[in-house]
Amino acid sequence: MQKQSFDIVGMSCAACAARVDKAVREVDGVNDCSVALLKNRLTVIYDENKVNDDVIKQAVQNAGYKALDSAAKSFAAKVDDAEVRAQKRRLILSVVLTLVLMSVSMGPMIGMILISDAAVSALVQLALTLCVMFIQRDYFKNGFKALFHFSPNMDSLVAVGAGASFLFSLFSLLNLHIGDSYSVLHDSVPLYFESVATILTLVYVGKYFEQKAKLKTTDAVAKLMDLSPKTARVRRNGKETVINADNLKIGDVVILKAGESAPCDGKVISGNAFFDESALSGESRPVKKEAGSDIFTASILSQGYIELEAKAVGADTTFSKIIALIDDATNKKAPIARIADKVAAYFVPAVILVALLTFIVWIILGAQFSTALTFAVSVLVVSCPCALGLATPTAIMAGTGKAASYGVLFKSPDAIEVLHKADTVIFDKTGTLTYGKMAVRFIKSQDKALESINLMMAKSLEEKSDHPLAKAIVAKADELKLVSFPVTDYKLNEGLGVEGRIGDDMYYLGGTRYLSHLDIKVLPEIKKQIDDFEKEGLTVLCLIKNKELQCLFAVGDDIKTEAFATIRKLKEENIKTVMLTGDSAGAAETVAKNLQIDEYRAGLLPQDKADFIKEYQSKGHTVAMVGDGINDALSLTVADVGIGVSGASDIALSSCDAVLMKDSLYDVIIAKIMSGKTIRNIKENLFWAFIYNVICIPMAAGVFYSSFNLRLTPMLAALLMSMSSLCVVTNALRLTAVKVKRYEKQNLQVNLEDNIMKKEILIDGMHCNHCTASVTKALSALPGAGDVVVSLEDKKAVLNVGALVNDEMLKSVIEALGFKVTAINNL
Repeated sequence: MQKQSFDIVGMSCAACAARVDKAVREVDGVNDCSVALLKNRLTVIYDENKVNDDVIKQAVQNAGYKALDSAAKSFAAKVDDAEVRAQKRRLILSVVLTLVLMSVSMGPMIGMILISDAAVSALVQLALTLCVMFIQRDYFKNGFKALFHFSPNMDSLVAVGAGASFLFSLFSLLNLHIGDSYSVLHDSVPLYFESVATILTLVYVGKYFEQKAKLKTTDAVAKLMDLSPKTARVRRNGKETVINADNLKIGDVVILKAGESAPCDGKVISGNAFFDESALSGESRPVKKEAGSDIFTASILSQGYIELEAKAVGADTTFSKIIALIDDATNKKAPIARIADKVAAYFVPAVILVALLTFIVWIILGAQFSTALTFAVSVLVVSCPCALGLATPTAIMAGTGKAASYGVLFKSPDAIEVLHKADTVIFDKTGTLTYGKMAVRFIKSQDKALESINLMMAKSLEEKSDHPLAKAIVAKADELKLVSFPVTDYKLNEGLGVEGRIGDDMYYLGGTRYLSHLDIKVLPEIKKQIDDFEKEGLTVLCLIKNKELQCLFAVGDDIKTEAFATIRKLKEENIKTVMLTGDSAGAAETVAKNLQIDEYRAGLLPQDKADFIKEYQSKGHTVAMVGDGINDALSLTVADVGIGVSGASDIALSSCDAVLMKDSLYDVIIAKIMSGKTIRNIKENLFWAFIYNVICIPMAAGVFYSSFNLRLTPMLAALLMSMSSLCVVTNALRLTAVKVKRYEKQNLQVNLEDNIMKKEILIDGMHCNHCTASVTKALSALPGAGDVVVSLEDKKAVLNVGALVNDEMLKSVIEALGFKVTAINNL
């Protein structure tokens, strides 16, 4: 199968799009196609063994339009506003000529007689009308062309209506004679030249503002494109050169300075800096990058200097893939749009038939020819298929773009339409509800005051290891800014743990098997604590000092902080939450219990998860599945909506319908909110588009004229028609102003500045500056410690400490270095 896009020339309304869609679908070998009216774009999926581009272009031409090879690499490429400026010039000229024309034709009604001779006035009106008709000739050219191809569109309605009024006025002009008073134009020989010009101008006013509004609906996405730099500073052959970003090659060394945007994806090879990655993730807070860090296109270097090696350029960058996915999503139609498409396909022929019947009925009822013609023209002009056709794509475009600005990427309109209806949200555990990496969850020492000291000893033993449990210990110590001590006699005992000598003491760190291996007796309360940890799915590490158990470290996968708020918000909306995991029952139960998830299943294979989702769907539930997009590919595909919780580098996960680019689980809520607001906007648009035509067409036909004296003149009809499309597009624009409350992580750090105390520690055993440096380093690493001064001459240390540090901890830290504390005083 081949996928190809074409730019379509000549489309003006939803009926045009429906005709092109129908013509292409009838080509043998075409598997699927979609016509995007907003972009004048046709996207076709076809069997290249049966059909080629020329056949598709011919099918479009047979329908009355022209297909060109798509010049735009992406929808979000900045639209050239030259055509909009040209439209504005034509509009201004049309408005001026129409105002002059109306002054000549209707001025006498208010006593302003510019030309007293009826024939001369009529000729001047004819000349002015012809000027306006020439400026707006596209209506006639495109409208009659479509009509002759038996595929009438909105331009056809305008062309037929304006043309009929013009021909009637031209015929009436032949009955005038030089010298006739201007009054005959309002009595016996009515002219409709001003109606012709006004219809064309007012419709064009609507088209102009509609076009500007359409462009605004794409701003949220188009602004992303602007963030991609056009040039790049590279080092080639030892020289710095500024080149076009399109000429970058993989392996190039790219130099970035403060304020510059990355022109490619790459890896930092030197320097460090802070980057604003909001273009990709929606997260505006700076992210630190250093050697080995990944850099993504369009991220902005806010502070620092780096050099990076280009790893992906052009269309292969993460940024380009995001734009391509948004482009693909806006090319597709939401299921709700098919209603409007079906109506639009038959709308214009039906309106022409109604206009013809209106004319015939009024003639039969005895109305004058001019009156019957006025009603028929009003029907043609007031009818608006555009409002129907624009109702869905403008809202999809605006909603998709706004969601992208929040870091939520919808890959198809179907996902937008379905997500807001989801009554069940299923989560994977590891990497979705949890961080997917091991972390120290609990520290239990026999003496609580020694927890930090024990963690320092554990860090000292584990620093040389690459084991995930060892990394968890080191990471926790680093988080608390704890230092490590020199270790001698280090040894790895396979299957048990590690051992080593710190100072004069021998330390052991490993699993519970280490206790029995060293023949260490465990008190019942300690045994119960170990069992409780293991029931929660945690791994227990034991720190042993000289054959005595000192501390327990419970290591597990931490629950994401935003998971609590996400589950709570879903439950407030009466949405059932389920967790599916391949992990152990103990670990699953702990996470489910902490998050208060309604239901969970543990020990599942990928196929088991998919079967569970199918079972829920068979009961009538609409299911959204949230996973990491890699291990949960099958489940994400089976669910009604698959949502991938991923970093931007995994943006192209094909199994997902939506991707949370910021890797924030709470964005599930944002995705659901944007889905609901977008669909509600579409329904509002469709309602007003339908109700407008339902009310205005009968009124224009004169249904209420005899009973209520209500009628629409062609000029008023033209104004209403323009306003209907403009209202639909403006309503869609409201989505670009939607503000959604985002999740803000709570600051859970202890305020170590509270209850600051100044301590004096008297120390024996320091003999040189190296000794004082060791003591200074160790004391400075304590939580909340500050202003540390160690004096070799006075044999003491003075420092400020917070409430978390007590005298026993101070003593343990110093004596672990081999010195002796003789006294600790408060100052």
